[in-house]
Amino acid sequence: MVAENSWLRCKRDRAMEVGWRCEVCGASQEEGAIIVGHHLIPKSRNGRDIVENCRLRCDLCEKAAHIFSQDGNPPEWKMEEYIATRTRAEQEGERMKSGENSQLCKDLARAWRRKPQKVPSAVALYA
Repeated sequence: MVAENSWLRCKRDRAMEVGWRCEVCGASQEEGAIIVGHHLIPKSRNGRDIVENCRLRCDLCEKAAHIFSQDGNPPEWKMEEYIATRTRAEQEGERMKSGENSQLCKDLARAWRRKPQKVPSAVALYA
């Protein structure tokens, strides 16, 4: 008998608590969302495979979280802003498919550019 992977068991237990839904946007597997597990404290920082360290996200929210923050844990307001923008994009999907340069496209670009920028070094400033 093969032992069950502790991370798989953790994701399953978390899913039983929240019902196979993304804990950020609420998308579910029944709606076609791909649900993935996320470590709140990354394994690289000694995060453990326990339910308290696991959050379920859809693949879109997981990708966005890692774009906004290297460890995948951006501020809550950043993810709320992303969800609001993504919802508007889904509602206006036909306009975006047609290539129309709408205000929504500008809002999306602005939201994605708000990722924290590195401060240039003094050498770069005076070079």
